[in-house]
Amino acid sequence: MTIYNRLKQIRLEHNLSQTDFAQLANVSQPTIANWERGSHIPRREKLESLAEQLGFDLLWLLSGDGDATRRLATPYLTLAIHHVPIYHWPDGSQAIESLTAIGHFPFAARKPPAFALRRPRAGSVGARVWIIDSDNNAEPGQPCLIIRGGNYQIEPHQDITYRDDIIGPVLASVYLYRITDQG
Repeated sequence: MTIYNRLKQIRLEHNLSQTDFAQLANVSQPTIANWERGSHIPRREKLESLAEQLGFDLLWLLSGDGDATRRLATPYLTLAIHHVPIYHWPDGSQAIESLTAIGHFPFAARKPPAFALRRPRAGSVGARVWIIDSDNNAEPGQPCLIIRGGNYQIEPHQDITYRDDIIGPVLASVYLYRITDQG
């Protein structure tokens, strides 16, 4: 089966006319007819847009390999990897902007997060890293980094008061462990 056959298969499985499919791809109906006949090659950005809108796997469309339905990892694998600076957890007197990065953490996201903070875990060889977004558009219940009473804290969005200074919402948190050779 060719890419042209797979495009037609997708269109028919979604009960779309060539005109409807063309509207989704932002092309004309004759363009869709040419794609399905194999007389024109679709541009990659058009195929990516259709894959996103209709939920099929782009690799399957291009090569025929794998399953037609999008895999759960596909959206994640298409995100850019950002190297987020990590800072030690600050005390209340330190501004985030004044901290010196102790390293970088790879993080997949549509846009780069602002920074990450590392807080050692009491009684453990590990640490927790909080990845903080640069905007203040927190969802209800989403944890946020705030300054309350001169201390940096992580609080759920609904527990934040008007007196709290919101730094940004938490995108993720991970535990890091140091592995040592017990030889």
